[in-house]
Amino acid sequence: MMINNTIKKDPTKSTEEALLKVYSLLRGRMHQMQKQHKNFIDRMFFHPKKYDLGQVGRYRLDKKFDLNNKGKESVLTHDDFVIVIKYLILMRKG
Repeated sequence: MMINNTIKKDPTKSTEEALLKVYSLLRGRMHQMQKQHKNFIDRMFFHPKKYDLGQVGRYRLDKKFDLNNKGKESVLTHDDFVIVIKYLILMRKG
């Protein structure tokens, strides 16, 4: 229900619009080159030079969510985001 309500309130109608919205929120400005939006977000969260959890961060994330990563990934993965969002929804429900 919570995700459904969020999707109903989402003003974007396409992936490109959503990327532009996230990019503008993170960067504080609008930019029309769509490829740059995706590259920026990928670099920000999924590239080891920009965002590295390190061994301790990865260990703690794996332990908290019972993941079997064994330190292979030092950056966030798409699965990490899904697991954290599920966790936050469960927390909200009590």
